[in-house]
Amino acid sequence: MASAFEAEVALHAVIPEHVPKPIAWGTYKSQPHVHFYLCDFVEMSDRLPNPRKWAEAVARLHTRSAGKSPEGKFGFHVSTHLGHVPVDNSWRDSWESFWSQQMKSLLDYEESIKGQSDEFSELKVAFFRKVIPRLLRPLEAGGRKIKPCLIHSNLWPGNIKHKAEGRDLCIFDSCAYWGHNEGKDYIDSYAQYMPEFPSHPADEFDDRNALYAMKFHVLLSILYRNEPRYRQIYEEKAKDEVEIVESPTLLSVEPHVRGEEPRGHFVKHDLLEEERQHAAPPSGSSAESRAQEQKFRGKMNIPSAVLLALGVMGILIAYLLGVRVSLPE
Repeated sequence: MASAFEAEVALHAVIPEHVPKPIAWGTYKSQPHVHFYLCDFVEMSDRLPNPRKWAEAVARLHTRSAGKSPEGKFGFHVSTHLGHVPVDNSWRDSWESFWSQQMKSLLDYEESIKGQSDEFSELKVAFFRKVIPRLLRPLEAGGRKIKPCLIHSNLWPGNIKHKAEGRDLCIFDSCAYWGHNEGKDYIDSYAQYMPEFPSHPADEFDDRNALYAMKFHVLLSILYRNEPRYRQIYEEKAKDEVEIVESPTLLSVEPHVRGEEPRGHFVKHDLLEEERQHAAPPSGSSAESRAQEQKFRGKMNIPSAVLLALGVMGILIAYLLGVRVSLPE
């Protein structure tokens, strides 16, 4: 309960108009395993939050807190909880190392409940050695930096409500830490209020969000310990991430359009088309003529069955006209 109190104190200091003021927390003397938390009473509505208001409130939290983390580090001064699950918030200098730390703490907790998975044990090595560095290290490479901002990290319609009076939102029940402010929900509205969003490399935004979603796949496996399908889901997702990073047919490295150092991003290729584009051109043809040929071929896009029918018709017409046609043996 101490961590819940500290998290709410931190958020209230940044967006007091949205977070009920924390008052105290404690433990019952007669029941040492029962705790309580007190805050200002706020009358709230059960209707779903307005997406634009939601995005505006979250962006306000992130913009006001950006760059104000203690010593510019990622983490939080106490371990917080997602549900009843503890999260390791030890301070780290880089976002990559902090995220790895949080994922490791959740996976270790999940394995302590459900036991180890031989298949995922192998995947986990690649996940930590390849996937996380590949997707998060570019955020802080080539002169780029991330300013840690205060993250709620547990937002869903159950803990962000409209106040009964007025149109303001009330946000509560956070699992706060100082981290990176990327996330998918209501992203278009959020971008209107949040400068410099998404972070660079911007073209890898979706890939990073797939990585961030892993945290909650593992959390669901912990919370629903008797449901094996949740472990299967996060194992499959981790396998997909590892394959994306390892497969040369899916990973393409292209230079940044604004003159930055070349960086990798994920592109799914049609392998047959790739082979055609890299095949040796006919003698005497220029790059321009090849481009025109490819453009024309793309516009035509005639199905092979139609081409076959046209060929047969041509042979019949030639036969009727008395032209001898030699077919290959």
